[in-house]
Order: sequence, then C-alpha cells, then structure tokens
Amino acid sequence: MPPTSRSHKSTKSASKVEEVTDGVANLKIRSKATASKAEATTKQESPADKLRNSMATASKAEATTKQESPADKLRNSMVTINEASQTLSSAVKSGWKLGSEGDSEWSLGKISKAIESVPGALTTLRAVYKEQGKTEKLVDVERAALGIVSKLNGLRVYTLSLDLLGAIRTGILSLLGVEEVEERPKSRSARSKSSTQPTHINLLRLPVLSSSTPPQPLQVALATFQAHSIKAVLATLTHTHLEELHGLLTSPEFSLTRSPPTSGALPTEQLSTLYVGTFQALAASGALSPPPTPAPTTTTTTRSTRAPSATRKTSGSSKSAPAAKSCPVPEELALLVRKQALLILARSPSLEKDTNLFWDQALKWGAIYVKSVSASPSPPTESQITQTLSQFFMDLVSSVPVRGPRFEAMCEWWMRFAKKTKDTELIRRISGLLQGSEDEPRTPTKTHSADTKAPPLPETKTIPSETRQTPAALLATLDRASLSTDPGDMNAAAGALLTLSRNTTADSSLPQRVSDLRKACAKCWAKDKDASRRVVEAIVICAQVPDFPPELTVSAVDALLTLSRNELNTGDYETYEKASEGVGKALKLAEAFATRSDAPDQNTHPTLLRAISNTGYTLAGALYNATRATQAIGFVQQSCLVGEQALALADAQPGGSKDKEIVALRDHMPRRWELLAICRLKSTDRRGAVEAYGKALVWYIALLPPSVETEKLDDKTNHLKSTDRRGAVEAYGKALVWYIALLPPSVETEKLDDKTNHLVSQLVAISVGELFDPESVLLSRLFANLDVDDKVVCLMMERVVKVVCLMMERVVKVLEDMMHKPIAQKAMELVVEELGRLWGDEHPIKRAKLLISLLKHEYHASGPTVKVSPEEVLELLSTGNLKRDAQFKSHVAEYIAQTHIWSALLLHKSNAPTTESSGPAVKVSPEEVLELLSTGNLKRDAQFKPHVAEYIAQTHIWSALLLHKSNAPTTEVATQASAASEKLLEMVNPVVEPVSAKSAGKKPVGRTRSVSRRTAKDKETALPKDSNKPPAPLVLDDRTGLVQSMGKV
Repeated sequence: MPPTSRSHKSTKSASKVEEVTDGVANLKIRSKATASKAEATTKQESPADKLRNSMATASKAEATTKQESPADKLRNSMVTINEASQTLSSAVKSGWKLGSEGDSEWSLGKISKAIESVPGALTTLRAVYKEQGKTEKLVDVERAALGIVSKLNGLRVYTLSLDLLGAIRTGILSLLGVEEVEERPKSRSARSKSSTQPTHINLLRLPVLSSSTPPQPLQVALATFQAHSIKAVLATLTHTHLEELHGLLTSPEFSLTRSPPTSGALPTEQLSTLYVGTFQALAASGALSPPPTPAPTTTTTTRSTRAPSATRKTSGSSKSAPAAKSCPVPEELALLVRKQALLILARSPSLEKDTNLFWDQALKWGAIYVKSVSASPSPPTESQITQTLSQFFMDLVSSVPVRGPRFEAMCEWWMRFAKKTKDTELIRRISGLLQGSEDEPRTPTKTHSADTKAPPLPETKTIPSETRQTPAALLATLDRASLSTDPGDMNAAAGALLTLSRNTTADSSLPQRVSDLRKACAKCWAKDKDASRRVVEAIVICAQVPDFPPELTVSAVDALLTLSRNELNTGDYETYEKASEGVGKALKLAEAFATRSDAPDQNTHPTLLRAISNTGYTLAGALYNATRATQAIGFVQQSCLVGEQALALADAQPGGSKDKEIVALRDHMPRRWELLAICRLKSTDRRGAVEAYGKALVWYIALLPPSVETEKLDDKTNHLKSTDRRGAVEAYGKALVWYIALLPPSVETEKLDDKTNHLVSQLVAISVGELFDPESVLLSRLFANLDVDDKVVCLMMERVVKVVCLMMERVVKVLEDMMHKPIAQKAMELVVEELGRLWGDEHPIKRAKLLISLLKHEYHASGPTVKVSPEEVLELLSTGNLKRDAQFKSHVAEYIAQTHIWSALLLHKSNAPTTESSGPAVKVSPEEVLELLSTGNLKRDAQFKPHVAEYIAQTHIWSALLLHKSNAPTTEVATQASAASEKLLEMVNPVVEPVSAKSAGKKPVGRTRSVSRRTAKDKETALPKDSNKPPAPLVLDDRTGLVQSMGKV
C-alpha cells in the first residue's frame, strides 16, 4: 500500500486499479452485424449536455424505429457500445488525460462525441432484455457500461462518467430488488447547510439491501460500481465538501459499509485492488486540500473560531453521527477522514505485505495534523493535541491486527507527545503495545466508523525474556522510567540498557533518552539507591560500546558524578571509596572520549574534565568541613590537576577560553590549590603544602583585576603566618608560580594584595623557619620549570620580574622577625643578592631601605650578622638620578638620617663589653644613606618625600652613636650629631616658601606649597596634611627608634 506522497508508487497503484476494474467490467458484448452510428445533435452543445440529451431522447429514437426488430436493436446498440469502447481504449493507450499539456489529437470534445450515443444504446439494451426477462443479460449490460466508465475515469473525464454512473446505480439496484421511487430526503442539517457546488455524493450511498445473497455476477457488478463511483465522486470534491464527506464515511449508508465486497465474490487480488484504490482516492481527494487563504476583507467564518474538539471527548466515542453536533475544526475533520481511509485500507487482504507502509502513512498523517493545527488561528494546547492523536492511533491499533517496524516508529513518535504532557498512563499503554508478544490476539473491529467507540489499548504484559523485546519496546521502557522514577521502572530501564548494549548500533534517539533517564536517577535515589546504581552502571556500559553515539559519554560522566555526590557520607568511611571510585570511572570515560574520532565537538572534552574537577572540589569541601582534611586530599588534588588540564585544552580551542564555565573554573583555581595546601598542612605534609601554596599564589596573581588594592595585610594573612609545615611550603610554591605566570598585562603590579602577602608569608615562614631551606626564598626559581607557551612567557616576564621584586620585599619583612636564627640570616643574604640582581641600578632608594634594615638588625643582633657598609647606603641615597624610585624622593633625607643613626649606634656598640656582641656586625656607611636621601629624583619613592628630613636626621644620629660606640674621635661624632640636629631643626621649623603673585588675595591655604607648579601625577601622589588617611607605610618606618636614638645622642 503506497502512501500518497510517493508519486511513482501512487501511479503504479492507480494503473493497477484501472487494470483490475477493466478486467471485471469490460465483458465485451460481441455484435453479429454492423450498424451505423447515430448522428450528432448540435455542435454548440457541451459534451455533458450532449450525453444527457442523448439519454433523454432514447425513448423517442425507439419510437421512431418501430420497424426494427429486437434483435436489430440489440445488435446496433452493441455495436455502438463496442465502437465507443474501442475509441476510448485508443485514447487511453495514447496517454492523453484531461488537463494534460502538449499537442494531441484527443480532446474533451472528441471523447464526448465518441460516447454521445452510448447512453441511448444502454437504454435500448436494458429495455429489450427487461422485456425478454433476461436478468443475466441485464447484468452484462451494466458491466459493459462500467467498462466505459473505467476508461473515462482513466482519462479523468469524471463529468461524463458520473452521468453514466447514475443510470448504472439505478440498474444495479433494480436487479437487487430495490426500487428508489424518489430522492432520499435530506436531513435537517443538510437542508440548513447546502454545498456551494452540486455533488454526486449520493452515488456512494446504498439503501438497505435484501438479506439474500445475490448471484456472483451481480456481486461483481456491484463491487465494480463501488470502485468506479468512489474514484469519480471523490475526484470532484473540494475543501467545502469535507464535512459532508466525513458524514458519508461514518454513515452506515456508505456503499462499502452497507455492502462490503467479499472474497467469495471477487478474487483476492481484485478485492485488494478495490480497497487500495478507495484509500488512494480518499487520500488524493480535493476535500482534504487546505482552503485558500481568505482575503484581508473576508469575514472570519464561524468554523474558524470554534474551539478545538480536542477539549471534548474523542471524536470516535459518540454513538450518533457527530458531524452536525461536535463541529470539529477542519484540521481534525481532515484527520478523521484520513483515519477512515486507513480503516478501509485495513480491510485489504494484502495488508500484511504492506504493513510498514500502512503505519508509515498513519505517522505521516498524524504529523500533518500537528503541523496544520498548530498553525491555525486558535491552536489547541499540547494536551489537546495529544488527546486527539491518541484517539486517532488507538482506533487504528484496535482495528488493525498487524504490526511491524514502522509501527514501532509510530509508537515512538506518539510517545514524544505523551512525554511532553507527562502522561504516565499513556506511556505505560504505549509501552504495552510495543512489548506485546507476537501471538497476542488482536481482533479487528467489525465497524470502521468513527462513531463507534474504539476498544481500549491492550494492557502491558510481562515479557518473559529480554530477547522478545524489540528496540522500540526497550526505548519505551526508558521513557516510562524517565517519567515515573519508580524503582521498578528504573530496574526495568537498567535491563533495557543492558539489552541495547549488546547491539552493534544504537538508535539516534538513545542519547536523549539516556539523558532523561540520568536525571531520573537523582530523583529515584531517595526511593531506591540500588536501582539508581544499576541504571548508572548500565549507562556506563552503553557509553563504552565503540559504535554507540559519543553523546552517551556525556550522560555517563554526569551520572557517575551525580552518583558520587550522593554516595558520599562524611560520617561513613566506606562511602569515601565509593565516591572516589565514581570520580575515577568518570575520568577514564573522559580520557577515552578524547581518543574518539567521531566526537561532535572539540569543546566537549574540556567540559567533561571541568565537571570532574568541580565534583572533586565539592567532595573535598564536604570532607574538609567535616574535619576530614586528610581524606579530602585525594579529591582536591585530583580537582586541581584535572582542572588545569581542562583549562589547557580549552585554551587550545578557538574561543574556548571565553566560555563562561571555563572562566569560572579559572577564577576558582587559586581556592582549590589553597584548600589542598591547607589539607596537607593538617596532615603534616609540609613540603606538599608549600608546593600547593605556590600554585595558589600563581593563580591568584593571574586573576587580579586591574583596580585591586594590594597594600595591606588582612587578619587572615597574619594568622596564617604561624603555619610551619613542610607540605605547605611546596603547596605555596606552586600556588605562587601559577599565580604570577597567568598575570594579565593590565594588572597593576606596584603593590601586593592581601592574598599575595599571605602566600609569600607562608612560603618563607615554613620553608626557612621549619624546613631550614634558605634557598626557598629565591622565588624566581619557581618560574624555572613553568610549563606555559613561549609567547605567554615572553609577554609576562616583565610583569613577573616586578611581582617577584615586590614579593622579595615581602620576604624581607618576614625574615626581619626571624633574624635571630642563623638560617634566616643566610636567607637574608640570598634575598639581598637576589634583589640586587633584580633591581640593578633602577631602585636606589629601595636598596638603601633594605640596607638600613640590615644596619638595624646588626645593631640588635648578638651573634654573626649580615655586614652592611653605611657608606654604601649613603652613596645610594645621595645619587642624583633616582630612576624608578623617584616617587620616594621625599624619604631620602629620612633614610640618610636613619643611616647615620644606625651607623653611630653600631660604632657605639662595637666599644661595648664582649658579652653584648659575639661577632662582627653588618657595616653600613652613613654617607651612603645620606647620599640616597639627598637625591633629587626620588622616582618611585616620591610618596615618601615628607620623611626625607626625618631619615637624614636619623642617619646622622645613628652615625654619631656608632662613632661614639667605636671610640672614634670626638670631632667625627660631633659632626654627625650636628648634621642630625640640623635636619631635626628643619623638620620642626620648615622653610616657608614665598607665595606666588597669582595666589595673592585668595583664601588662605592650609599649608605651604612649592612655587613650582605640580604636575597631575604629583597631585595624585601628594597627600594633604588634613587627610585622615595615613601615608603609605615604609618598609623600614621606625619613628620610635628615632626618638630613642635622639635620646642616646
């Protein structure tokens, strides 16, 4: 049974109908003599009028030929019919059809002229044989007339064939013993609503026939009439006759319903052709064509505004004709007519051979209904559409006993609507249809009318073995479990997945179904954990099948991670292993996915790794919060490593690094490394902790926003200074590397923020104070083995140097509190050397500050210390070009003062008793400090300019003390003391500079200012005296020590 949408098959079936019906009806009546044809009436008459006039004047012709004997009448009529039949056969063989294009000798006029004498000849034959009482001959006459109609239908000249069919119908009914005296009265609905065009639809109605079985030739004639009348009448209908056609098909008067042909009357092949031809005529009828689009000024009809009938009970459930009462919309009427066409086709003896085409056509017509009704002005809801479709399919399923692969496809498509409306009962019934055994009894309904209530769908049956289930039934099991989340359905779904995994190929819809089932597992966990575990295990097995879609891996990984999160119970040690096992399986699936050549998207692999990393961090956080830090190490370490792998793969893909999920992962990496470091500290793994802290530091610096404040230490940083674990040192080191390596160019690196200070403090405190590793303070070594792209390294190295310099300054601050330890002094020497290498001659002020701090330490130390020359410090401070330290120019005088003071104190200390000093101290030259403080260009130390005078005073004071301590000549001590006093006086009584003439007469200023104009940069760096914000603290800001030193002098 070919669908109407396939033109080549439709043509083949149509020709088959014509061939068979010709064989039934064209019983040639051979004439024994020839006779001349009747002359044509008038050329001005239309072909149909000519034929009707010929039939009307038949009796008159009989009266004018009284001289002819009955034998002559029969002979002449037979010759007329035969000649017309031969003419039509020639036209059929030529391939001409009404409406065909191209030049041809045939035309409608020629065909009409050829058969204009046929009605009269048929009338003569009927009259003669009726007078003679030859009933069998009368049947032959009707079959000969049907032969003419068959050829006219083949030529698509339906108007001529319909005129002949009216007389044929009357003759056959007369032979059956039924006499229609008057026209069948119309119903009240028909009287109130008449068609806009006249139709011959009554030709398809039959009155109640006698219960006795007619002769076989008469049964053949009736069946042939049914075939040809259905084809001719349906071909002339339009969309305005749709409701009338539906009423006919659902009426008991319909000819195929009133008197269906039987296999005893017609051969099986001809009987099949009759039903197939009727189906094709209905499918191709113009009544099913959509109405033309109305003009903008056309008033909307009542029908277009009616509510969809899906809101009522199904169309086939009422016991009376619903055409006038239910008033379904045109789209639903078309679906009901198509359903009747399929039910007629279901009677065909050859249905078993065309089962797939039958269900495929049902699926297509269901799709046409959904598309058309969705585009209507008042579309119904999804629930209403599903209800209408369900009744359509239920009527077909309950009436058609055969199944097939396309039946399963139809059920799967039907299942989609049930899933949308979440109708679990409908899903269960569809699953029962798919799982029904082959020997299940199915009895077709005897009545194929839509007015008869369809029997319910067969209930779901228990399948004795998996081998009896078809793939469609297995997929339906997955759908049912996805909606119900019932443990029993979940166990069945697990079995269905295992059965599907044994196949070599998978249905294209399997990934989506597995994804829905994965979501149902999470809901089923609270009901039955074992059922959820079985489903997840089955999903993993399906994902490992080589030829299955790669999308299954995504669902499998997600299911494993969800199961791992559900499995973890922080109070149960056995669940730790289960959760870890699930994450490990997910990682193996992700690695296997990377090797597949049929992966749909290159970004899928990074996404899988990101999900695994996130799950590991979540599990680790849960364990850490439950004071299970040691058990959390494995999860968070895997999270860090897999996360970095995901970021590396995403960065390698075009646009992959901009994905919002990847960006979120990148922002979260410092926290993960820091959590690893903390967990290692709690488990006494100091070196591992330092490594993790280093990685956290690198990531943190990489993600600093441009406007971040990096000046002060917070409470958390100060609290973590006391950490002293070897594992922490390694963790901090790795964090530091990654933090800096990914530092974007736009980030400000003049200062360090709280997090950086914290990480550096942890590194120095643990590695130097606990691990006795002074070389760990050389933070630049962290970048030696940095595994990043060369281009990235080139872009970041300048920033890296700046940040390392700042961190080394932080190292100095940390080491100052540890200088009583020899290992810290060794570390300080390495720091001074490293900073000297990094700074070069670009930072004289910073270098002077560092040396001053060493002078201070040398004075207070009781053992061997780092030796610093005060002259070197003063030389640095007295340089004229401060280069990058220009911002600290205001602090030069202060640093020079400090240099002199600490130099003096060291000289004084050198003359103290032996018990006060056990070894040589660091030598610092006060002149060097004073030189640094007297430089004009402070470069980056411009913010410390207000402290220059103070530092110069301190330098002189401490220089004097050192001279005094070393028993130097009094003149040298006095010189230093005098210089200090001068600077102190300058600080107490600053020189007031003259006010410019432009400012005269204006409001008084709160402080003196320089005559020279300030630049915009100076205005930003200078701080007003009345500001509540304290100046930026110096690395070596010690005013208390200055006062004490003055007292000593």
